[in-house]
Amino acid sequence: MNNKPVELQDIYLKLGQNIIMFQRLEGLLKFLISRSHVESSHNVRNLNLEQAENKVSKQTMGNLCNQFIDSIFSEKAHSEKSCFEFSFHLDASKDFIEKRQMALTKINNERNSLIHELLESYDLSCVKSRAQLNKKLLALEKLMENEFELMKNLVKIVIESSKYLLENLGETLNEN
Repeated sequence: MNNKPVELQDIYLKLGQNIIMFQRLEGLLKFLISRSHVESSHNVRNLNLEQAENKVSKQTMGNLCNQFIDSIFSEKAHSEKSCFEFSFHLDASKDFIEKRQMALTKINNERNSLIHELLESYDLSCVKSRAQLNKKLLALEKLMENEFELMKNLVKIVIESSKYLLENLGETLNEN
């Protein structure tokens, strides 16, 4: 184990990295939630994507975490008004869903703690306190990386599926 004291500059660097990771994770959540259920009452070219994006744009991280679990891992009732609808959800075990919920809750709680209570909880002038914060930041980074990879893979699937669907739907529309 490295006994070298954690420098204040290293703490600032890790805090910055964590804040960037929170923002990237938040962006992935917004993307996935806004695209988890898209429909149109008129035609394919008039999807409610902008409305869905606006709806999630000002949500708190905690709300986004909850909406992600609710919208992605559970079925929603389909609208009978729409003529085109794209939605996705994942069939997953109860254990998998609970793990995602616990991880996202922990990430959100840790984010709130770092953003709102950091200076109350840690004395950055104290070497021991910086070492504790450094350990916490490393653990949080690992937790976020796991969830980030899952969401990044989901984003790829949604983008590829959307492209495929629109390409094939376009061909079908052109044939008629």
